[in-house]
Amino acid sequence: MNERSVLSVLTRNAEGLETFPQDAVIFREGDNGECMYAVHTGRVQLSTGSHVLEVVGPGGIFGEMILIGRSERSATATALAECQLAPIDQKRFDRIVQLNPPVAREIMWIMAERLTAMNERLRLSGESRHQLGGKSGNPSG
Repeated sequence: MNERSVLSVLTRNAEGLETFPQDAVIFREGDNGECMYAVHTGRVQLSTGSHVLEVVGPGGIFGEMILIGRSERSATATALAECQLAPIDQKRFDRIVQLNPPVAREIMWIMAERLTAMNERLRLSGESRHQLGGKSGNPSG
């Protein structure tokens, strides 16, 4: 199952797409949430603090951690262009997964990819700090 087929499953019989203008904040880090989103059109930037984590385009999803057990958003989502998003709440997600189990596996794959990318960024960030410390002549470096 690829991202396009996941999007078609998630948006099939959608209750309605939500439209967000460019630069609109869809949700903020720390907000409570009740749904994830599938991107139908446009692009959404996910960030925490001043760090961009990912840009999600058509066929992608974001906010899925809310449906897995988090009560607060772990990042801020901002529309980089006008977006049409399909909101998917817990009840709808559970029904989709019951009718189409590969969707759950695809979402777990997406989450694993994001975690792997975050770990790599943290590793590289740690190496950069270590290299800078060593070049400054810091004896603890």
